[in-house]
Amino acid sequence: MHRELCAKNGLYEVDGEYRKLAKPPAKKNNKASEARSKGLYEAAKIDSYSDSNTDSNTEGAVPGISLWTLLVALISFPFTLLFKIIRIFAFLSLFSGKKTEEFCVGDPVLVRYSQTEGRIIDINGSHFMVSMYDGGKVDSYQAYELERI
Repeated sequence: MHRELCAKNGLYEVDGEYRKLAKPPAKKNNKASEARSKGLYEAAKIDSYSDSNTDSNTEGAVPGISLWTLLVALISFPFTLLFKIIRIFAFLSLFSGKKTEEFCVGDPVLVRYSQTEGRIIDINGSHFMVSMYDGGKVDSYQAYELERI
């Protein structure tokens, strides 16, 4: 109450003395000076109040991570993961014993289900045109139906 009356009359406390000033001095955030002027209990109460205010203002914020860093990480992570998956499959393909057989025009082949032999005369995409040795028959087969002789 004493401070309120002094402030009303234009007297303000500066460094422990009351002086006549036109406007109040700027408040310092020096906790030691607050403790001397107001007492330890009031200073601690004000300090805890200001800490709770700053905590509520920064609620949900992640300290130390900028938005730019987060954006770069979110964009680059899927690509990094994709490249790692591709490298794993490329590594595993080295150990798969199964290789796709490549045929060329003129290769002698055996048709698996009919056990007839022939020669590839044309390749159209995934279909191989085979001319059979047993008599002028020509038919089209896929690679899994043929076996190299």
